[in-house]
Amino acid sequence: MIFKTKLNPDKSYHFKARLVIKSYEQRSRIDHDSTYAPVSQLPTVQILVSLAASHGWFVDHVNVVTAILNPDIDRKDVYMLLSPGFPELRPDLAYSTVVLKKVQYGLKQAPRLWYKAIDFLLLSIRFSKSNAKPNLYIQPNFYLILYVNDMLIVYADPRKAKVIKHCLNSKYHMNDLGPVRRFPGLEIE
Repeated sequence: MIFKTKLNPDKSYHFKARLVIKSYEQRSRIDHDSTYAPVSQLPTVQILVSLAASHGWFVDHVNVVTAILNPDIDRKDVYMLLSPGFPELRPDLAYSTVVLKKVQYGLKQAPRLWYKAIDFLLLSIRFSKSNAKPNLYIQPNFYLILYVNDMLIVYADPRKAKVIKHCLNSKYHMNDLGPVRRFPGLEIE
């Protein structure tokens, strides 16, 4: 468990806690099968941005809030020992180990499970996946590239972008950051 004290704008404090899995204790082929998830590469992002610039298209940045926590775990045998101090917080619990049903921070397979979940959603709304870049999704005059929980969206028609963003946001809580200024590895004007 990670605890933080955050300062609010009004100078008051609030306390945050984040449950994090001890992934160093996970064993390959016992606790997880695969951990691979594709991420965008700088040249692909540069090509998309230059395509947008040459056609006068829009480029937006969208961030999925707590993306890693969204997917379900694809196995029934992933256990977690509760953090020290947890029994004091919940004395009504008579156990110290739990079965995970949802992904938690630190789980080695979390990026792969998030990728599978967002891939399923994008394919269900009629995106095609690039054969060369498995995290690049295409519709006519519309491109979407994933970088873990960030998306770069390149498009010609703002109405179509609004519909697609709404569809994505209806499944996962997203922050539409508007025109891209920074995307991993780039600063864009």
